[in-house]
Amino acid sequence: MKPPAAITKVIVTLSIILSFPIALSAQSPLLKTPVWWYGVSGAANFNSNAGSMQQLNNSFTAPQPFSKGSNVGRYASLFLEYRPTRIWGGSFNVGYYDSKNAPFNKIDLPCGCEGVLHTNTSYVTIEPSVRVSPFSFPLYFFGGPRVSFNGQHSFNYRETNKPDINSDLSEVQTVMYAGQIGTGYDIILSKPAATRVFALSPFIAYLPDFGNAPRLIDSWNVNTIRAGVALKFAHKSKAKVVENTPLPPLKPVPVIPEPEIQFAVTAPKAAPVKLEILETFPLRNYIFINKESAAIPARYIKFTQNEAADFKEEKLLTLIENPGERSTKQLTVYHNILNIIGDRMRSNPESHLTLIGSSIKVNEGKAFAENVKTYLVSVFGIAGARITTQQRSKPLVPSEHMRGSKQLELIRAEDRRVDIISSSNAILTEVNSKTMKSVVQNSIEEEAAANNVVLNVNKAEDVLKTWSVDITDGKGFKQSFGPYNKSTAIIPARELIANSTDAEGNYHVVMTGQTKSGKSVKKDTTIHLLHQQLIKNKALRYSILFDFDKAHTISTYQSFLSNVVAPNIPENSTVVIHGHTDIVGSEKHNQTLSDNRAMAVQRVLQSALTKAGKNNVKFDTRGFGQDVNKAAFANALPEERFYNRTVIIDIVPN
Repeated sequence: MKPPAAITKVIVTLSIILSFPIALSAQSPLLKTPVWWYGVSGAANFNSNAGSMQQLNNSFTAPQPFSKGSNVGRYASLFLEYRPTRIWGGSFNVGYYDSKNAPFNKIDLPCGCEGVLHTNTSYVTIEPSVRVSPFSFPLYFFGGPRVSFNGQHSFNYRETNKPDINSDLSEVQTVMYAGQIGTGYDIILSKPAATRVFALSPFIAYLPDFGNAPRLIDSWNVNTIRAGVALKFAHKSKAKVVENTPLPPLKPVPVIPEPEIQFAVTAPKAAPVKLEILETFPLRNYIFINKESAAIPARYIKFTQNEAADFKEEKLLTLIENPGERSTKQLTVYHNILNIIGDRMRSNPESHLTLIGSSIKVNEGKAFAENVKTYLVSVFGIAGARITTQQRSKPLVPSEHMRGSKQLELIRAEDRRVDIISSSNAILTEVNSKTMKSVVQNSIEEEAAANNVVLNVNKAEDVLKTWSVDITDGKGFKQSFGPYNKSTAIIPARELIANSTDAEGNYHVVMTGQTKSGKSVKKDTTIHLLHQQLIKNKALRYSILFDFDKAHTISTYQSFLSNVVAPNIPENSTVVIHGHTDIVGSEKHNQTLSDNRAMAVQRVLQSALTKAGKNNVKFDTRGFGQDVNKAAFANALPEERFYNRTVIIDIVPN
């Protein structure tokens, strides 16, 4: 509702006054404003009616509704202010008289006469507010809730040629809850050196009609613009006079020398070095279902009955003998999981399965499990009595949990699946029945550890801001790498020798860095690296898989690492342990997680080797976090993210 013209003029005038910084000598910037203030205030309430009212009480109803109208009421309060800082503070007002008197506009009655209604309502109010003074001059803003307790609610009704009616309004709200916003300006009246401070503070506030309905019936509301002045008091201690005393002589600050930077480079004698790898590849016992359907996704390889009759698990080795990418080969194996299960159950007629379908939708998880069962029964001829189906809203080991994640869509896709459970070792491995019996495959790959040039700057994180290296071959061709901020950096040897024309393989390596104090550091060394392909003896590779965001599940693999992996580690060999994660979560968290997983595996293997009397085994252990350049798999599919939560163990003979 638009306020009357008179009220608008008051608002404009006071706003101009309050927003103009008054330069008084008492407002010296040296004056420290006290924290606690108290005082009294008085104001005029410019009230304007909104809505209408006709039934005044149970005994009298006006001939026609009254609406609109405005008047000025009075307001008086006691208050306390708290200003812990120059900008932020608060106040607590107790209004012991808050008048909302306002006559309504006259109405013309059928009798040709006029009807006049004047209400007289007043309240006791409690008004806590937040105070903000964002400027260098003492203009402030305030706002907060208001609680009003009704004290008076009378009315006077006059009609031409009839006696006046004076009575009380009925259906009056005894307590009202509303709010207010406003602005004011503190004018300090006392001298800067005075211990008692006085301030005069003109202010203006707007009290909207929201929550200002005086009655439980009709639509009458009151808008109020309050303009007034507050008299504020405070007390401050006299400034202490500090005598000028001579300062004690400054003690010389000891200069702590920066630690000596040591730079070392480890490089293979020749590259690329390749390994023939016999890998034991674990199969995840999960079948992931797409969001839009309960059917088995097309990426899982499904056979006809004739194709199933000819299938043997061993035939998968012929499918993956092509050296290709490791992830492609292994996903081919994993996507044959339905056929592997069918072949294993067909070869082991005593085995049984439990299929647990998980979905947040009612009965959808059951449909997941039944579709897998139908495939095994109809295509591989497995007796239906050997397969039990169940449903859950979430899997036994869910990816989504109370910690939450920003990548909920990725995580929830992992919980929409079928878990394969069996007590038969012919179906699942002995490791707590959580991973299917592994598949063994052959391949030839470059040996990561033997094909890297490793740069090491001791204490780089503590001393240096960044460091870089320039590597120049014997023909003068220079390659630059960096900047780095960790102590160790790795350059693939293949990348280094790709553009070099130096057949002798001599390289000059120069490290330059800048310390955190701004000094320049330079170190250099030489390496010898030939471009010559070598194929080493057969290596062994094992992988262990982790549940989402878990490192401590290494205890599940204690027996596998100690009794299967450790006995295959020969004396004088090198064990390369690399930890990886998926892309869910922060980069820092995943780096720590992969480090913890890799080190946990090393501790178990070292313990088993010590018990076996093998003390000359080297370990190359590190975590790569969610680094997509080092990840074993992509992260688009749920199964790829599950396989990235891994530690890969390579046993390389000397």
